[in-house]
Amino acid sequence: MGFRYALLAWLFLSPLLAWTQEAGLPFLQNYLPRDYEAKAQNWAVVEDPRGLIYFANNDGVLEYDGVRWRTIPVANRSVVRSLALGQDGRIYVGAQEEFGYLEPGPDGLLQYASLTAGLPEEHRRFQDVWQTHATAEGIYFTTLGRLFRWRQGEPVRVWQSETAFSSFWAGDTLYLSQARQGLFRLNGESIERVPGGERFASAGPWCLLEHPRGGLLAVTRDGVLLGERGAFVPQEHAAAEYVRRNQIFACALLPDGTAAFGTVRGGVLLADFAGAIRAIVDTGSGLQDPTVYALAPDRQGGLWLALDRGVARVEIPSPLSYFDERTGARAAPVAIARHAGRLYAADGLGVRVLTPGAGGRPARFIPVPGIAEQVWALLPQEGGLLAAANGGVYLIRSGTSRLAYKGRVVLALAASRREPGVVYAGGLDGLVRLRPSSGWSAEPVGGIDQVVDRIVEEADGTVWLGKPFGDLLRLLPDATVETFGAAAGVPDGAVRPFLISDACCSLRTAVCCASSPADLSRKIAWGSCCRQACP
Repeated sequence: MGFRYALLAWLFLSPLLAWTQEAGLPFLQNYLPRDYEAKAQNWAVVEDPRGLIYFANNDGVLEYDGVRWRTIPVANRSVVRSLALGQDGRIYVGAQEEFGYLEPGPDGLLQYASLTAGLPEEHRRFQDVWQTHATAEGIYFTTLGRLFRWRQGEPVRVWQSETAFSSFWAGDTLYLSQARQGLFRLNGESIERVPGGERFASAGPWCLLEHPRGGLLAVTRDGVLLGERGAFVPQEHAAAEYVRRNQIFACALLPDGTAAFGTVRGGVLLADFAGAIRAIVDTGSGLQDPTVYALAPDRQGGLWLALDRGVARVEIPSPLSYFDERTGARAAPVAIARHAGRLYAADGLGVRVLTPGAGGRPARFIPVPGIAEQVWALLPQEGGLLAAANGGVYLIRSGTSRLAYKGRVVLALAASRREPGVVYAGGLDGLVRLRPSSGWSAEPVGGIDQVVDRIVEEADGTVWLGKPFGDLLRLLPDATVETFGAAAGVPDGAVRPFLISDACCSLRTAVCCASSPADLSRKIAWGSCCRQACP
């Protein structure tokens, strides 16, 4: 898990968009039946105006406030199949031979209130309410053979069908799919066929969405169709192939205009309306179950999933993602660098490069060939990426690597600000100047034979060197080496110098060092650098 958090800072600061090809795995939280203490299957999900989340569960309505779960049974304690948020803020509920809504009880907690008491006897045996739609025209409850509409203060209106009903709300219209007849819509009090809707007589849609440029996007078990000008035309693209292969079950429109599709075998597909896949969230992403019966975005930008086994929340789309063993990140990185448009990570096994994701899959880290040892630092250069390793310094270029300098455990690299092209390398052999020529030439810096694991250079060529323990070293432009130890106030332990506005500071002790020849006789002003200007 160390790799995940090591990369978080880069991802958070990155200007990349949520749908970048460099995205890793989405942050995802699974909830098992033992977490919410109810049955496994969940059929619908909705968020109320307070931000509480509700699920249609086989035991009733699950309520989740972010900390606690509660189960709200319906009047006949049957399976709950559907939910909808009304314009009045109520949660409307469809169950088995039962429908109603949630309202506060005497204790202030929501409880179920039935709307079926006034139904005529001939309409009371209606089995499951598979869809519930809360609209300005009323609340619609759809069963296989009946469509009910409830309005405050009016008798429940009932439409019957000789064949099975299923319903969809798209745009501002209620659509009805009738087995062996096709696709219809409710127009006032009448049910009328949608132009071209006869195409769905043999296989009705499982999902309907309003297309941004007008018309309907219909998804069946056979693929995706676009309805325009009285005809539904099959669409052949990557998203259509995915839902066809993984069996569509549900869909939802996300706030950014992305379409989210829940499938029986393949988790969630996110795609644009042109059919380009943006992301796939499945068991390979950490989802506990591949069967998604319903999806709903929440006000915080997450996507809630009602699963065949449990529920889940995934943060997608999001500028944050992470990498672990599933994406080729097998060890905690000690260095990260971008070179020639590619991101590299150094670890105990070598260097890995991030390869863009494709087809909605996350990006992956793959090993750079030729380096199979601990790498401590990375330094981008015009001629390639330098990697400080146990065996020396490697040059990475065009997907390959070679040993540019053979040394003994190189721990640090720094490009000279005063001498373009020169690179300082520090390690067990002290400090070395590397110069590019036909290859790379190495020139040991005299007077420095101690372990160096941190290098910073000021604009005038003064070089500060940190060590794993003990003194802080300063290499002046005239090659003089200065040592600052206990007499100068340097504490024991590792010292890591770094630059703040050309003042050399120590990360461990937060110190500001004298940075000009005139200050050489002065003691180092320890502790002053991060609070005020250097003296």
